[in-house]
Amino acid sequence: MSPTRVTPAEDAVLLFDVGAAT
Repeated sequence: MSPTRVTPAEDAVLLFDVGAAT
C-alpha cells in the first residue's frame, strides 16, 4: 500500500482513516 507504514498501529489508523473517508 504505502511505503510509509511504520507500525501496525499506524497501518490500522491509516486503514481506519481511509474507511472513514469513503
